[in-house]
Amino acid sequence: EMEEHPSLQLLNSQQKIELKRRALHLFMKLLPRAPRLFIALQIHQKFMAFILVQIERAVDGLQHLEVTQRLTNLVLQTLVKVIYHADTTNVHIHRNDFRLMFTLFNDSENSPADRANAVLVLGLLCDHHPYNQRIFRKEGGIKAIGSALQALTSEGGAEVE
Repeated sequence: EMEEHPSLQLLNSQQKIELKRRALHLFMKLLPRAPRLFIALQIHQKFMAFILVQIERAVDGLQHLEVTQRLTNLVLQTLVKVIYHADTTNVHIHRNDFRLMFTLFNDSENSPADRANAVLVLGLLCDHHPYNQRIFRKEGGIKAIGSALQALTSEGGAEVE
């Protein structure tokens, strides 16, 4: 895990969560106005890493699952909002990012909006992008989404492997 900035060590866990939430709200407001900055700084990678850290914190019992879900919700909303306005032709997605979005989509504990946003992020990043489309196919994206949709319609929303 990354080392905390000395100033953050003065905050309790609730204050740190609030700081994360406010930072994500700020990103949500500012990044759609600066899509080139989003691309240049590869912020999508930082957001994916942020989600992974939050999930790990929840799994390790360091953070309530509800907090992780709220923060993930804000990240997904921000990603959708920014990617929708950005030229993502130079954004190459790592296979682990695809796996993370599949995991978020397949997790029945996530809200329907978060699950939809995970798929929307993938769709926006693959739109007119042959490299990302190839990785999507290699990672079994078509089969994963097809299986998940089939399970959702046939078994009322069961989780899919």
